[in-house]
Amino acid sequence: MSLGKFGPSSRYLNTPIASRTGPDGQPLRYLRRRLMPDPKAEPLGFHPVSDGDRIDRIAARTLGDPLLWWRLADTNLALDPADLTATVGRSLRIAVEADPPPPQPEDGSP
Repeated sequence: MSLGKFGPSSRYLNTPIASRTGPDGQPLRYLRRRLMPDPKAEPLGFHPVSDGDRIDRIAARTLGDPLLWWRLADTNLALDPADLTATVGRSLRIAVEADPPPPQPEDGSP
């Protein structure tokens, strides 16, 4: 998969692409910073973790797509997605990702 061609469930789908000129004069393309949801923002809802829950199944039930598990990890500030279901009874915040910043020109500026 080439840079900038991400699937509809990818956490990088709306991440702007920038470029700069490398030392050899060739353009280098890279992804700009991906903005995560504000952890203090009002969530869409909550999901209590049950015994045997899996993050992909929770994402399927709450967000409609098991591949969106990363949104739950982002919203709940989890570096390891397994931590989200490790504690039965934990209440997971359900939210959507932050709005992406407007696209920036590919002129090499950060």
